[in-house]
Amino acid sequence: MILYGCMPGQEDGNVSYVVNQGAGVWALEPNRIIEVLHNWLDHPTEREKVAVNCRRLARLDASHLVARHRKSTGCD
Repeated sequence: MILYGCMPGQEDGNVSYVVNQGAGVWALEPNRIIEVLHNWLDHPTEREKVAVNCRRLARLDASHLVARHRKSTGCD
């Protein structure tokens, strides 16, 4: 995953978490994004490591859990 922006405050921790878990790269500048893409194309095993980490962190039911929690606490 290439992260190139985030909502200040709300997502700062998410960026750190993804990067620290090896599931993504923080790339604010377009040149850095291109550099990462080239690296992954040249080194597919590196890209696969990131993909494995993404799958490990994935929580496919997260949005449903949040919605259920909000409903149960009276948040609409």
